[in-house]
Formats: sequence, C-alpha cells, structure tokens
Amino acid sequence: MNSIFDSLVSLLGRSENDPEVIEMFTQLGVKFPLKRPKRSEDGYLIELNDPKLHLGVKLQEALPMLENRDKLNEKELVFSGISHIQRTTATEPIIFPFGVSFGISLDRAKEILGDYFDERKFLRKFFWLKDNIVILLSFDEWGLVNEIAYRLIFDFDLKKLDIKI
Repeated sequence: MNSIFDSLVSLLGRSENDPEVIEMFTQLGVKFPLKRPKRSEDGYLIELNDPKLHLGVKLQEALPMLENRDKLNEKELVFSGISHIQRTTATEPIIFPFGVSFGISLDRAKEILGDYFDERKFLRKFFWLKDNIVILLSFDEWGLVNEIAYRLIFDFDLKKLDIKI
C-alpha cells in the first residue's frame, strides 16, 4: 500500500494526459477520458473505494503555482490532490509520503514535518508545506492522526504563506 501513495504523490501536478497518470488512475479504476468540471467549478473529486480515497483534479488555470502550467492547454485537468485517506482497521502500519502515519501526535508530526503554516484547531486540522505540496493532517479526539491528505498549493494557501505570484 505504501507504494500506491508514494506513486500518487509523485504524480501531483501532472496532466490528465500524462501516461503515468493515466496508468495509475486506470489501475485504480478511474475511467478515461476524465469528465469535465461543471461550468461553475474549477475541478472535482474522483471517489475511489479500494483504497478508499478521493483524487482531486483541477483545471490548470486554477493552480497558480503549477510549475509546468504554461506547457498545458487551457481547460486541461491536472492531478491536484489526494484526500480522505482515513484510518482503517488494517493492522499493518503504513508510512505515507514525507514520513507521516496514522496514530502520530501533533508533536510528533511537528518533529517530522516542522512547523505548520495553518491550523484549524476547532476542526483539529493542521497544514504543512513540503516540496510545493500541502500536507493536511486531521487529528481525532485523542490527538492522533486519523486522516491524511496531500494536494498542490491553492490560492488560499498563497495568502496564508504570504506568497505573491
């Protein structure tokens, strides 16, 4: 299972037309061509059941920090995030990209990832930035990670990080 998440994170920021994205998504049961977002939206989530998670895709113009943005066509979808990775009853510990895992505390997460740049304490969610990827960790009522997400930088992250483009 570790290699699936490592592979998915390594594909963040790539086009829907990238052969590796097509191969990985197809292995996970995603049908191509990908549907286009509704007119009023800049992307959507693809829900998967095995493993249970959501893959986010966004139009390239909605991703201001995307490195290869100028090489993509307008209205081209980009793999932008992996969310709703939730703890299951699996007994085997899973180490996710950037060294995080289920069941670690906020203090341990800060040891691994450094200081977070945003917090939503009332929701028990904390955000880190590593290699232009935002890592979201959600904590349960005991203060342990129970949900992990990875995504590209969005506009509201730029404001929190005080980055101008």
